[in-house]
Amino acid sequence: MLKQVITILAQPENGDWPPVHVNCSSYSITRPAFAAEVLAMLAEQGVAPGRLCLELTEGALVADPEQARLSMKQLADQGMSVMLDDFGAGFSSLSYVHQYHFSGLKIDKSFILGLASSVRSRAIVRAIVRMAESLDLTVVAEGVEDLETLELLREIGAGQAQGYYFSAPVPIEQLHVSSGKLQARSL
Repeated sequence: MLKQVITILAQPENGDWPPVHVNCSSYSITRPAFAAEVLAMLAEQGVAPGRLCLELTEGALVADPEQARLSMKQLADQGMSVMLDDFGAGFSSLSYVHQYHFSGLKIDKSFILGLASSVRSRAIVRAIVRMAESLDLTVVAEGVEDLETLELLREIGAGQAQGYYFSAPVPIEQLHVSSGKLQARSL
């Protein structure tokens, strides 16, 4: 999948796309050669590392935390972003934010789906956004399905949002669509 995305990013007509986010498995991030392989694929295609963003769940870090940390550092040192996906859904998210150098957090949709009707959800999302700001982390709110939720996220100060309100997930075969449908929208 990564190779396909990198090949698509290398096409001249896609040069103005924002960074494309790709889910990364525990198998991938914990392979010792993973970072070098990804960086080599990018270099071979002439794609800057900053045009790709890897998304990891907490579960992806459990298999080999030290190797995951090393791979993440190698990628970040070359300008690639790595986001902690589904933030808040796991048991030790704060521990991972502390131990690993993520470039951002993707707030789990379970907090976003109830945002309009739940004072608690709004308080939690607001706290996550403030914490992320203080750590200089990007915030993406997952699961935005309506304008009311989007407006609440703007009020709270979440930096980006994604969800069915904008677009369904895009299969790799359809990555030729306009960049506005590719990833999170800036708020």
